Amino acid sequence: MKKTILIVEDDRLLADVYKKALIEEGYRVRLAEDYDQAMKQFKPGIINLVVLDIILRKKNGFELMRDLRKIPGGEKVPLVIITGMGTQELDMDRDLMVSLNI
Repeated sequence: MKKTILIVEDDRLLADVYKKALIEEGYRVRLAEDYDQAMKQFKPGIINLVVLDIILRKKNGFELMRDLRKIPGGEKVPLVIITGMGTQELDMDRDLMVSLNI
């Protein structure tokens, strides 16, 4: 059975590039552009991996990670972070990332 990956990316061009590459590797792919769409599509047991941008409109990727982990079974779904944030910006959020068990 094909694994399903949820890509959370607000840049449509990047989302389409990731989607095409993953489909070519045999995965099913769902896209979400923001926090609300991701929360609606995230279903542990159906979604096997989340590829997540940190910089999103409305709520950011850190907030989304926290809330995905609160969904029963959500703590078991692996998350891959893809971001344009620099290391200094990420360093400021180190405590937050540690608290989210990233």
